[in-house]
Amino acid sequence: MTKEEQLKIYSAYLPYGLELQHKYEKAKHEGESVLRSWVKPLEPLDLGCLFPHRKDSFDWKPILYDLSYLSKEIEHEGVKVIPIDYISLSKANSQRIMRRYANGQSLDVLEQWQFERLLQLHLNVFNLPEDQFINKATLTNK
Repeated sequence: MTKEEQLKIYSAYLPYGLELQHKYEKAKHEGESVLRSWVKPLEPLDLGCLFPHRKDSFDWKPILYDLSYLSKEIEHEGVKVIPIDYISLSKANSQRIMRRYANGQSLDVLEQWQFERLLQLHLNVFNLPEDQFINKATLTNK
């Protein structure tokens, strides 16, 4: 995955309070402030406007829930929620989504509002490989 693709993915989560963690730090950082330092103000998010002195830009990883948490209880803004229940209109809809996930199929058939809710809950809807994100469910604050 190119750095440009990573930047596009990270930016999809920004309206929903994405947090990033640097590979050499334990502290979490607000995603928007980290990404803004990589990009000149008021320019579109693309690699052409990255500051050249920031060679470590993508040593940062987003903090997301693995998609396996689609049917598990997670905590979001102090509220416990099961993502599949949060995006499903019916039992049949829930089962269809879970079947797609279980079969390794993309969730691109979701309606926009459903996809946005998964972004809001910080689920790895873009299927980033495990080495490219930090699993929020296993993150410890030491």
